[in-house]
Amino acid sequence: GGGGGGSRTDARRSTVDRQAGLGKQEVTQLGQQAAALMTQQRSRPSREEDGSREGADNKKAPYRLSDLEATASRPPADPSAPSAPPRWVNKGDVCFVREHGLVFIQSSVGRDGCYTVKVDDKKQFAVQTESMRAPKDAKFAWAPGTQVSYLSASVGKWIDAQVLSFNFANGTYNLDVRPEANPDNVRPR
Repeated sequence: GGGGGGSRTDARRSTVDRQAGLGKQEVTQLGQQAAALMTQQRSRPSREEDGSREGADNKKAPYRLSDLEATASRPPADPSAPSAPPRWVNKGDVCFVREHGLVFIQSSVGRDGCYTVKVDDKKQFAVQTESMRAPKDAKFAWAPGTQVSYLSASVGKWIDAQVLSFNFANGTYNLDVRPEANPDNVRPR
């Protein structure tokens, strides 16, 4: 009978997934990405027909201008794609503090969990990380690779994240955990 074979296969897949460290959501996402790639492959002309370069490096390259436009502001979908080296909010960076607006960071976080920030040439003070937010102005946007915390509405708490890019058009951040994150929900880690 074929009735019992399916559950054994599912059990084997589940064991492999656990051994690989993948959660159910990740496995589902990987399956969806694989299905989308297979659909793209079937709908594209062969390399000889479209004149594209040969080689394995071209597997994921967009073929149409509309593909490039659609992916330009999104974070990379491939988690193994190279990213900026990790960095922390530090001296010289700018952040937003509700009571004072944009402030310049003078020293990194100390043992007390505070940053020293500067409002103007004469006024410096200590600020808790919890009251700091990412700047909305592109001129002061935090660089890719910056380690941050993101207030997730779905989880209901602050979660660790990393800046992938800044969206100049709408003043939001693409994070590894969420595209177009509002700067009011992003703070230093």
